[in-house]
Amino acid sequence: MKSPALRFPSRARRSGFTLIELLVVIGIIAILASLAFPVTQAVLNRAYKLKAQAMVKDLQVAINNYLTEYNRLPQQGDAETPTPTDGGSQLIGILMGESSGQNSMNPRGIVFLNANTAKNNRGGIIDNGGAQISLVDQWGNPYYVVMDGNYDNKIANPDVQSQDQTVSQGAPPQLRTRVAVYCIGPDGQLNTKDDIVSWR
Repeated sequence: MKSPALRFPSRARRSGFTLIELLVVIGIIAILASLAFPVTQAVLNRAYKLKAQAMVKDLQVAINNYLTEYNRLPQQGDAETPTPTDGGSQLIGILMGESSGQNSMNPRGIVFLNANTAKNNRGGIIDNGGAQISLVDQWGNPYYVVMDGNYDNKIANPDVQSQDQTVSQGAPPQLRTRVAVYCIGPDGQLNTKDDIVSWR
């Protein structure tokens, strides 16, 4: 009986990728990731601005609803001065119905404003368990509120003090409203073009 001839493959079968192939694939992934990062960042910034605009409007509506309910503004001290909502004022607690009772600014405990809890001290309510409740934007800065202290339906226009000429030039000295709300935007500087405001 003849024994079968042994066959030796001329080439060993290869499995896997060569180093060159892996480097090419990693390079392509790196290029795609570098192209996607700025787009992702722009989408996030746009989302942050939209959230801040929504909160600016929510605050304005909440204060106007308070005015309708109590026939007065929830003001303390000089209401025509911009008041930051970062704990120096009880405004957010009043609008959230936290302070109720006979001597309170919101004796019925009505909730005029709902807001999410801030994550990493950004984009929501910061409550440290005290009487002061803070409201900050997506960049960790407070919202500012200006109210019509003498009830003449006019308040000083913050745009007049803007550092950007395209905003301040031609801005009326007064706004015909009872409440103006704004935040300083992603640059973290007051009175610049990227401020997010309720009157523009």
